[in-house]
Amino acid sequence: MEGDERSESSAGSESDTRSDAASDSEHEWSPQTSVLVSLPAPTIDTAKQALADIKHILKPPQDSGPGHKDPGLDLLLRSRLEKMRMFLRFFINHKDGLGWTAASKKAVEAFERGEWRFGSGRAISLQITRVS
Repeated sequence: MEGDERSESSAGSESDTRSDAASDSEHEWSPQTSVLVSLPAPTIDTAKQALADIKHILKPPQDSGPGHKDPGLDLLLRSRLEKMRMFLRFFINHKDGLGWTAASKKAVEAFERGEWRFGSGRAISLQITRVS
């Protein structure tokens, strides 16, 4: 009996697999069935709060006294957060009011040139000032 139960359950799983494959092919992606949702850019105030949060993650304050403690981030996460920080700075601080997309393009251009061109934090702020 146990052998009969196993063969029935395995036969059932094979038919389930076939029906899943058939249903996948019935619901393939097509332009007519997809929906692209475009969300509006955040407000400057929301971007400022996000920037403050990222700064706090990158440089958490010491438990006591001045300075910052090591956030313990891996290099990939740190790099991505620094890129987000730069992008948000472009979005928030640009004198001409760069839009969300233009600020994104500006940040990509800046990082494609290489971080070595910026040097210290002061140099980064000078570069941002020159661009804006």
